[in-house]
Amino acid sequence: MTHTMIAHHINHIRARIPLLVDIRDRRIHLAPSGGMTGNVRPPVNLAALDTLDQLQALSYMLANTARIPRYWQYRPYALWQRLTDPDVIALLEHRDDAADIDRLLRQADQQTRHWTQPRPNLKLIGMCPHCNQPQWADEHTTPGETLTCAECVHDYIAGDLIASLYPALEWLTGTAAVLTRVINDTGMHISPSLIRKYAHKGWIEPTGHDRHGHPTYLMRDILDVWRTNLTNHA
Repeated sequence: MTHTMIAHHINHIRARIPLLVDIRDRRIHLAPSGGMTGNVRPPVNLAALDTLDQLQALSYMLANTARIPRYWQYRPYALWQRLTDPDVIALLEHRDDAADIDRLLRQADQQTRHWTQPRPNLKLIGMCPHCNQPQWADEHTTPGETLTCAECVHDYIAGDLIASLYPALEWLTGTAAVLTRVINDTGMHISPSLIRKYAHKGWIEPTGHDRHGHPTYLMRDILDVWRTNLTNHA
């Protein structure tokens, strides 16, 4: 039998799911100094929601492999508790593809660990587009900066990653100060003056004005600037 750590990984994932749910529902904040106001903060943490959805799909695959009856009727994430049963683990460990199962669980274990034990002074900016592992950046990371995933060593553009992580924010409009708080909460560092510079250069256009007369902008326009890397020349 191939030596695996299937039981170890399953127990770690199961133990971390309640914390992940709290992060998803914003009862716990990964970066409490982010400064987003309640009227613009998405109701859930979209990246944590995506991670939990992936864990649910993985649990279904494992339950089907282990022939757990009517596994699809379990409450969300409760199936992970069932997967800790010694008989279920023994069945998975004795399969010919146990090494592949161990690899998938190890990746999920690492992903939940990154979520629940973030490195100091860093914020989650999204998942690697190549291996789907969490990516972290400090507040001085610029949108046009090229970063390298420590897991698969592929490069990606920071701004592209953050834009793909929060597509639900594209419709938001607000002043430069408000949109700055939204962007900075994702892990990027950008100032209101830089957004105003985008407008001055004609890269973005105001959508209107708030009740104090300050111009408002569309988040999608700012993300488009990131995607075309115009910030490298700002």
